[in-house]
Amino acid sequence: MLKGSFYVNEAADTFLYLAAFVSAAMMTFDDALSLLPMAAMIILTIALYISDERKIRILSLLSIPFWFFYDFNIGSYAGVASEIMNFTSIVIALIRYRKKKQTSP
Repeated sequence: MLKGSFYVNEAADTFLYLAAFVSAAMMTFDDALSLLPMAAMIILTIALYISDERKIRILSLLSIPFWFFYDFNIGSYAGVASEIMNFTSIVIALIRYRKKKQTSP
């Protein structure tokens, strides 16, 4: 939160974003497939307001299958490739984080 800014607090911001995602999903609803981006964005939004790096990465991993399945089904192969790279990057970060924690005194 920025001092002297117009932000009320982080919780209010989070709920505002979540409400926006749900509203957008309701307005653009076509079928069950169209709910996948909403679910992914809700998970990512919650993840980005957590201060623990490991939890952020784990929650980010949970959103990847939603985007992967959605991108694949709509034919966005660049999106599929992006999610594969995201997955790989997060897994590598989790492994490095775990190794770093094990070797630190």
